[in-house]
Amino acid sequence: MSESDSDKLLRTVFAVIGAARESVRDELPLDWQQRVAERAVKFASAAQPSRLNIFLFHQSVSGQAETINTVDIKGLDHSRFDYDQLIRRNISIALWSNPGSRIILVTDDAFMARGIADPRVSIVRLVLADGEPMFERVVAMLAYVESSAFTAPTIFLDSDAFLIRHCAGLFVNDFDVAVTYRDIGGQMPINEGVIIVNDRHAESVRRFFTRYLATYLTLEHHPVVLETYGKVRRWRGGQLSINAVSGGWQRYSAAIIRTDFGARFAYLPCSRYNYSPDQEGEINAAMLARALVLHLKGSRKPWLDRMVTVLEGFGFSETALR
Repeated sequence: MSESDSDKLLRTVFAVIGAARESVRDELPLDWQQRVAERAVKFASAAQPSRLNIFLFHQSVSGQAETINTVDIKGLDHSRFDYDQLIRRNISIALWSNPGSRIILVTDDAFMARGIADPRVSIVRLVLADGEPMFERVVAMLAYVESSAFTAPTIFLDSDAFLIRHCAGLFVNDFDVAVTYRDIGGQMPINEGVIIVNDRHAESVRRFFTRYLATYLTLEHHPVVLETYGKVRRWRGGQLSINAVSGGWQRYSAAIIRTDFGARFAYLPCSRYNYSPDQEGEINAAMLARALVLHLKGSRKPWLDRMVTVLEGFGFSETALR
């Protein structure tokens, strides 16, 4: 019997996750330690008191980097989406759902050049390597947790992942790092679109992100990874790295465990903490009863207006962004 396309895809995903696990490292090369330290200084302007920090990252891409065609993602054209509107709405929703929070938007010099006047929003502009958005985001996340701005619990979100409910109670749980998992054949189980960290044991969080970046720097040279994806600084490297440093298993269940590098690690189901609907109609009032984050990833981005309409029924207004 010949292998089906779905079985072949599943085998491919297992193979690259295995390659990523072989690449796990705990220490950064000295030159990268220096680069991260230099970037950490750039976050000083974002060091403000808050109950919750929300970290967003966006890098302008152009030309060939706009369209993604890989073994598991076909024809995703980022040029079709208005990221300025997407991120402004992301910020508005987060400030509405979580009063007292602060937004840290990390980007390049070109994106949203006029800035955002709201004092609850800090824009950190970095010099970013062209065509390497996934890699640059991991570098930026490590620089942030190494910086003076990491003074509150923090949620790292994809630009199309919306924090639609209040986080009250989430951080009373005894974890340092939380990631979200799913069990969908042909997709990596841990999704990097939502990462949640507590600031009570900041050194454990720093060790996690150091391992995240060190693993990325190693796996990008692994022959299985190169054969499957090619240059993973542009796409897929972050996803592979977080799966490797989060355990690399194919199946998870909700739990808090202590990792081999000393952090208390929480596994949270995507169905509640990183929800991506299959149909636009699933974005409705009942969604708010079960989902903390609504993730309009990939081709779901055009459903943004429906999401806003549903949230307006619960009091959201886009004027939340001053």
